[in-house]
Amino acid sequence: MNVPEIMSKWKTLLALTMAFFALKFHLLLIWGLFCWFWGWENLRAKEAFFVERIELKEHPVLFTLIIISWFVMGGVYFYMDNRVFEFFSSL
Repeated sequence: MNVPEIMSKWKTLLALTMAFFALKFHLLLIWGLFCWFWGWENLRAKEAFFVERIELKEHPVLFTLIIISWFVMGGVYFYMDNRVFEFFSSL
């Protein structure tokens, strides 16, 4: 694998780096962003992968539950991160 091939996946490399820092420094905000991103991408693709592939047209109720779960989990991570709470309470 050469450098241009690796750099064509810069978003994945950035996300992996962010995940590393989120784990190392206990940054729940980043996990919340990941959850919201996954929810948004699943909505855009009309397909979710949560243990197995779930398509909107075949399983609309289950798909909707998965999407809601991603957004709720993201919100919970935002709520649990003290930095976010302190930011909004200082406004």
